[in-house]
Amino acid sequence: AFTPPYAAAQTINFEFDYPDNSDITNAQKAYIKSYVDSFENEMNAANFQDTANGWRKHGAVNSFIDFMIMQELSKNNEAYRYNTYFYKDKGTKMRPGPLWGFDLAWKNTADCSSSADTGWCYNLGGTCPAELKLAPFWWSKLRTDTLFMRELRCRYRSFRQPGSPLDTAQIFHYIDSVSTRLNTDSALIRNFAQWPIFGVPIVNEPAPMASNYSTEIANLKQFIKARIAWLDNQWPQPTNCAPAGLNDDDLAEALASVYPIPAHQQLHIDIQDVNPRNYSLHLYNLQGRIVLEKQTLQQSNTLDISGISKGIYFVQIKSGKGSLVRKVIVE
Repeated sequence: AFTPPYAAAQTINFEFDYPDNSDITNAQKAYIKSYVDSFENEMNAANFQDTANGWRKHGAVNSFIDFMIMQELSKNNEAYRYNTYFYKDKGTKMRPGPLWGFDLAWKNTADCSSSADTGWCYNLGGTCPAELKLAPFWWSKLRTDTLFMRELRCRYRSFRQPGSPLDTAQIFHYIDSVSTRLNTDSALIRNFAQWPIFGVPIVNEPAPMASNYSTEIANLKQFIKARIAWLDNQWPQPTNCAPAGLNDDDLAEALASVYPIPAHQQLHIDIQDVNPRNYSLHLYNLQGRIVLEKQTLQQSNTLDISGISKGIYFVQIKSGKGSLVRKVIVE
């Protein structure tokens, strides 16, 4: 119903992904449409920042914060406009995710200045208004929500602490560990023998293109370091930030880490929750059957997955405040 910023004739289209077209009922379609319409109307209203009657009535704050941090961190050319999913569990608010489609992120294309380590993804239409798909107005509007931006800056700065997810030492360690694993299994050699792409322009890569894998990794690290340095200046630490983690609104807004991915013998589940509580952990297969479950009061847990088959699974973390789901690959 709302034209995206910078649009000429472009519009925003929403599609049902789940339930499938063959399964979804007219009542479900009407409910989803009504819910999204209410969210947009509240976001567009003069009192959109009202914590009781504004957009927060239908949108999960921390999920929107985490989504924006990830899209902006990666300088994703397709952020907010392609491959953007939203979901809503029964009894909870709408939240963006799962994260998807980072083919043109991390300085992998020069389109619309996306290779620059400065600038905002939500404002891509300001650089390239002729793009066929533009971001909804939500994200630029959120940038004017003073409480939202304060909470985002607090959350971002907590992630930037030493040993936290956005500590560059942690990020680079993960990159190096994956690289070492791929080298050990000779996957790199086989991959680039099958697809010799170095020096071959595929998606308008910024020049100069890397001529080998080690240079590609060095370029990636350099971009991440520069991008984070820019974001650090844009999102300075506010005073009196509350502890990072789950607030009382909903468990689904928690920061939960499920690793390693892929997993082999053990699966680790860490929950950052400022109010510890009883948790139910369930591991589901693709058929929706529970293959492992655990009741716990601990925020750090380890599941023994040595006895389950290889494949894709989903971890559901539940408490009296709600639930969240994470995808898992077992090898």
